Amino acid sequence: MWISHHRLGPEAVDQLREVSHLTMWNVRVPEGFLANLAQLRWLDLRGGSSPDLGCLAGCAGLRGL
Repeated sequence: MWISHHRLGPEAVDQLREVSHLTMWNVRVPEGFLANLAQLRWLDLRGGSSPDLGCLAGCAGLRGL
């Protein structure tokens, strides 16, 4: 899935719960958001989605970045 230029709220976790591959281009997410995506295996962060990699905390199933 590809998401571009959005600010996601906590409610978006339900919509993305089954996503395993995600590209985010300039997307802001709440703290702990990505850790709630248990199926997430591959993540592509682009264009200012995060100032650091702290958003990855708790992403136990992540295999590719």
